[in-house]
Amino acid sequence: MLSQLFATKISMAQAWTSAGKRLPITKCKVEDNRIVSIAQKQVKDRQDTSPVYNRTACQIIEVAYGSKKMKSMSKPLKTRLEKVNIAAGAKQIKGIREYSDVSSVKEGEVLSISSILQVGDIVAVQGRSKGKGFAGVVKRHGFAGGPATHGQTDRERAPGSIGQGTTPGRVYKGHLMAGHMGDALTTVKGLIVVHIDETSNEIWLSGPTPGANKGILRLTKVGSLKKAILLNKAASGIKEDEKEKEETTTPAKEDTTPAAEAKPESEAPTPTDETKEATVAETKEKTQPEETTK
Repeated sequence: MLSQLFATKISMAQAWTSAGKRLPITKCKVEDNRIVSIAQKQVKDRQDTSPVYNRTACQIIEVAYGSKKMKSMSKPLKTRLEKVNIAAGAKQIKGIREYSDVSSVKEGEVLSISSILQVGDIVAVQGRSKGKGFAGVVKRHGFAGGPATHGQTDRERAPGSIGQGTTPGRVYKGHLMAGHMGDALTTVKGLIVVHIDETSNEIWLSGPTPGANKGILRLTKVGSLKKAILLNKAASGIKEDEKEKEETTTPAKEDTTPAAEAKPESEAPTPTDETKEATVAETKEKTQPEETTK
């Protein structure tokens, strides 16, 4: 089972939980992730911290992400995509390293969001940060600069000394100095998937991600929460599905079976033949003694 997916950063927004807490979120749109090739190679395990260079077997899965005109791609990439019956071009073709079993995945298949990520998963997001051009040591590395007094002039943002004298007679490698800032691969860990819209292929992440809008991100599943974050859909601007609307709007079914109608007290019961004969006999008994007395 794969644990990585590519997505495009749309913008940042905000959402509210069911408890009323505001969350900064990043909206990402997942375009087609099409598998180009699957190869097995021997590579160094990144989790292995031993000094010995041990190699382990893993699968390198090449994924063509996004859509692009085929005529804009180079001929070698065209032939590779055509071999897997992919008619459209791709924005990029990147590799995914997997150590687990990937026999369920085949070449030419399009990866779905639900097969990799779920609401409540913890992901690590890798992207290329915004380029900030040539920057000094104060902005790039957070140097304090020199003092503004004690006989110094225009040294507030100076780097200061960069080494010793004759010995060693050079600047040590990796010394922090001014230079090009940004435009580097950056990974932000610990973000949570708070919402997935399968109709529009959108993923909402809880927090900022590296890079500018329309940049491509690599989402790697690291773990999952025991209890997912519940969002207030109405306050967060999430449209409810038709099924959810029907469940909330349809009232409970009433019992339509006809009940026995109660007779009003004013209405007397309809007399039968037996009751009529009994009433006639009673009236005769009452009238006979009156006639004898007369």
